[in-house]
Amino acid sequence: MTFIAEEARGTFGEHWSTRKLEIWTELGAIFRREGFRSLTVGDLADRLSCSRRTLYSLAASRDELVFGVVDHLFAAQAAAAAAAAAEASGPDAIVALLIDGTLSFSASDAFVSDVLATPSTRRVFDGFRRSAHAVLVESLRTAIADGSLADHDPEVVADLLEAVVERLGRLCQDRRQTLDERAAGAVIDGLVRRWLGP
Repeated sequence: MTFIAEEARGTFGEHWSTRKLEIWTELGAIFRREGFRSLTVGDLADRLSCSRRTLYSLAASRDELVFGVVDHLFAAQAAAAAAAAAEASGPDAIVALLIDGTLSFSASDAFVSDVLATPSTRRVFDGFRRSAHAVLVESLRTAIADGSLADHDPEVVADLLEAVVERLGRLCQDRRQTLDERAAGAVIDGLVRRWLGP
């Protein structure tokens, strides 16, 4: 969550106090764990030991607060993935995009359900998915062109990889399963290097 707090400082301006940044970060953590549809501003203020006025200083309404936090969570995730992929090339960049862009975004089913059920946050999510897909396709094209991956249709490969990553993410979240993020990452790494390798 430190990454989100650092990003919030740049996104929302230096006028925010350390306490407001902490509140913003904790809102993201609460939303990811529990979702947000059933939470009121009063509930959040009580849980964060702050006033409603403090929360309304972050956003003009509950809906704007929810939108801002969700938008920020996905923007921070996209930035983390881009940074990880920028440090690598070929298959390493593809693996970094998939793990840091999607798999490492741990969130409860309640959060996902609330995001998809709320029009404003659904638009954020859809934009995040379109952007992530475009970056993945472009990274696949680059790796195919330089010969580090076999010549496959990058759009089809991206769709298949995204489906695998989504399923692995669900398995990691399922407490009945023994799969953790590290093991899921190894599956992704193997798929990219063995299945897509030259």
